[in-house]
Amino acid sequence: MKKKLLIFGIGGFVGSYLAREFQEHGYEVYGSDIAAKEIDGVDFRQANLLDAESVDSLVADIQPDMIINLAAISSVGASWGIPQTTMSVNVIGALNVMEAARKVTAKPKVMFIGSSEEYEESSEPISEQTPLNANNPYGISKMAQERFAEVYRERYGMQIYCVRPFNHTGIGQKDSFVLPSFCKQVAEIEKSGKPGTIKVGNLAAERDFSDVRDIVRAYRTIIESDDCTKIFNVGSGEAALKNKNFSQ
Repeated sequence: MKKKLLIFGIGGFVGSYLAREFQEHGYEVYGSDIAAKEIDGVDFRQANLLDAESVDSLVADIQPDMIINLAAISSVGASWGIPQTTMSVNVIGALNVMEAARKVTAKPKVMFIGSSEEYEESSEPISEQTPLNANNPYGISKMAQERFAEVYRERYGMQIYCVRPFNHTGIGQKDSFVLPSFCKQVAEIEKSGKPGTIKVGNLAAERDFSDVRDIVRAYRTIIESDDCTKIFNVGSGEAALKNKNFSQ
């Protein structure tokens, strides 16, 4: 019998890649989001992560072996404009998932996606030992999510995995993220046939970028492992922007 994976937030950029990764490794994949989303081979169930009863019902009905929560306000910039919503979705939503998983008899493994934004600013490469000290609503919400995960592991003996991914990109990512934004601006300038200027942020910072397919492979191997107490940074381990010879 195939193992069952339930993905909350499957409608986002990473969702279809994550579904495909698990399908290719023999899993039966279920997906949920606030709006309908068709993905090949995925049994989709519409639900609002902030509706605790619907989350409870969904988990009880599917009885998944694993749950991965991708649902989040995932932009630092957006989180400044809607800090209340960011905390609701990223923390209360995560609590609803944990409660639903706690209530079913065969408790599933659960994974939450944190962020490199949880760490304090540093001029050195960031490791899992770098102190946490987020300075924006998004990063703070992810820190809170991890702390609740730790509490539920200790109090209820649940297998809850937390990862802290760095930047990742691929086909289908929104142009509110850096690399798709650059590509869109270049395409628009080229289409116009006129000289143009690409708007960028701080190009002096060194950032770690990965292919989204490598990221979801890491998620799968981590949640398939036995030790849920370790928190892993997920990325390439190399800075992608080392050449500082750019103009802003």
